[in-house]
Amino acid sequence: MDISLRLNFSNTATPALEQADFVSLRGSEHHAVRGKTPGVYRGYGTFLWTNGVRALCVLFLRAKLQDSPEIAGPLLSGSRGSLAASLDYALDKQPLWLLDMFGLEDSGRAFASRLFLRNNRGMKRGGNVVISLNSNFIKPSHIIIAVDGVEVRESERWQRLQRNLEGADPTGATGSERDDFIMPSKSMQILA
Repeated sequence: MDISLRLNFSNTATPALEQADFVSLRGSEHHAVRGKTPGVYRGYGTFLWTNGVRALCVLFLRAKLQDSPEIAGPLLSGSRGSLAASLDYALDKQPLWLLDMFGLEDSGRAFASRLFLRNNRGMKRGGNVVISLNSNFIKPSHIIIAVDGVEVRESERWQRLQRNLEGADPTGATGSERDDFIMPSKSMQILA
């Protein structure tokens, strides 16, 4: 069974993720909705619209936009305070929203830790953390982007959504000030 992910965004001036539906390798389904109160939707987890969730969405959108065999993978790169750092922190701490979205492996480890490859985890060496989608576990073609429940297939709309999410920083910093978008060739080696 292939892994699949459906991200459903709101159709507003400042779009946000409203629901994530994930099917794991074992075929188990995980559903999470935006909100604070677990149990409102029976069998669904919850998440808040945080920078960590936003970073995750940006990375998945970049994967959709760069679904090409010549590209090693869409990378999210940044230093402290960036979207990349927010996602890196979440992957280290494994908060409940990450478990609600992607579930656990049999070993008890968060499945999300397998979906992403990271270099300079926790920025222990200083400098930027780099995060990429692990296409060995989820292929960009298996990521479905929806707005108000309707699947979006046009790359121009994915790109507009991505830019909007990257620009939705309350500090007023632009995307280029917060994160670098790196698209390496397949020959570039990235150590996780």
